[in-house]
Amino acid sequence: NLLMLDGITVYNPYHLGGIFSTFNADAIKEADFRAGGFPARYGGRMGAILNIVNREGNTEKVTGSGNISLISSKALLEGPMPKWKNIKGSWMISGRRTYFDKIIEQFSSEEFPYYFYDYQVKINTDIGDNNRLTYSRFYGRDILTFEFSDSESGDNGNRRKSDFNINWPWGNKTNGLTWRWISTPNVIVKTFVAR
Repeated sequence: NLLMLDGITVYNPYHLGGIFSTFNADAIKEADFRAGGFPARYGGRMGAILNIVNREGNTEKVTGSGNISLISSKALLEGPMPKWKNIKGSWMISGRRTYFDKIIEQFSSEEFPYYFYDYQVKINTDIGDNNRLTYSRFYGRDILTFEFSDSESGDNGNRRKSDFNINWPWGNKTNGLTWRWISTPNVIVKTFVAR
């Protein structure tokens, strides 16, 4: 299976083993799902292909939205780029974090070992009528930190100490830059660089 965000491959598309989606649904404009008959540009994939496209941002005014739940909170801001000569555009930023760890720490002396956070950014810049630059970034991180220490007396009276530590961060980081040039009404040239 192939999962892409704005044309960039995402290798670990889950938070907390699949309970949470990697992407904030408020930031998604559309999703293109193909279960078979892929074009050659997808490199001979055998399963399904899901290409998610982020919102491009509001070109008229700055707007925002947010959501608070028992486990996580998220926010989205979008608006127009400052106009300068014949350059115009829009931006969008979205972020999310679980805070279950912070709630448990208020009621317990123990630290909760897991949380995740992510953010998405998209900036569009129109240079004249025929050129557009688009920058897209996604950063998501799951943090699992667990420490256990125990000591006990052995048969010969010596104390044995055992330590067990997990420090396991995982996630995704993508950056993409796209240049679209409308050469003629029938020819569109698109150049894409991603990491």
